[in-house]
Amino acid sequence: DSLTRKGSRIEVLLLLSAMASFASWLVGMACETCGIDAWLAPFRSTRRLYSIMRLGREALVRRWSSTRLNELINQLRHPSPQLLDQLGAPA
Repeated sequence: DSLTRKGSRIEVLLLLSAMASFASWLVGMACETCGIDAWLAPFRSTRRLYSIMRLGREALVRRWSSTRLNELINQLRHPSPQLLDQLGAPA
């Protein structure tokens, strides 16, 4: 989409995209643990209506997440069983 033909520029753009995706995934996981995912639900349901990435993106855009950066880093250092299950990593 950037209409560039320079390899180094595409590498930087891909890196920025990967970092933004990781940030939205991380904030989405934090919002799901806090119960903020219910704010987007138009009706009560037991199944997930929005993906973790979408939830994180919405939370970042609407500034819903009050989670501090050190809490997010702590979640990475000591992941919950749900997070390990989503990553496909053994507990």
